Amino acid sequence: MIFKSLLVANRGEIALRIIKTASEMGIKCIAVYVDEDADSPHVKAADESFRVEFPDDPYPLWANKGKILHLPYKHIDRLP
Repeated sequence: MIFKSLLVANRGEIALRIIKTASEMGIKCIAVYVDEDADSPHVKAADESFRVEFPDDPYPLWANKGKILHLPYKHIDRLP
């Protein structure tokens, strides 16, 4: 197996499909979410999830790829 875990930085049906397929392959799935999405199906389906907020950023989380890609490094002690 190439990956042990996968950061799913998406929402809705696409995220659910990614999580389902990766889980079937034995890959741990990690979701990111904002407060409004805390009870969303993709957050519940993931093995682990990170609540993220960037209150000083004028752009929504999903538009800020750099910050999303930096998330694993902020939480490296929690990742496999």
